[in-house]
Amino acid sequence: MSADYVTMFGHSSAYVFAVTITDEGPERRSRDEKNDTGPSVTFHFLNGASDPLTAATLKIEAQADDFVIRFAELHSDRHGRIELPLPQAPVNVIGYTARNASGATRSGTIEFGGGNREAREESIVFDGK
Repeated sequence: MSADYVTMFGHSSAYVFAVTITDEGPERRSRDEKNDTGPSVTFHFLNGASDPLTAATLKIEAQADDFVIRFAELHSDRHGRIELPLPQAPVNVIGYTARNASGATRSGTIEFGGGNREAREESIVFDGK
């Protein structure tokens, strides 16, 4: 690692900012789609009459053994669903909080353990129309 430009953010600051710019870019590597992606989770948002909710939102936290991924708030599509592809093995638990247009929430978790890496579908039902 090298730093071509270093600056202090003030006289008493202990923070250092360093930037290296290169034309080479990252190393190339081949990508095998089947090895890079894991299961996907499709969330279906429904009202009490099983009609899709198109104004639902979802906050997701994907947990692995040594890190956590917090996603920005996701919005359901015109069919009332959100599909979330996940990386392969590291993610083992997903925590979620869904919210409908009225502000009602539903929370839950989905576990990926014991070699069960199949795609999942999760229906989240909100009472009312």
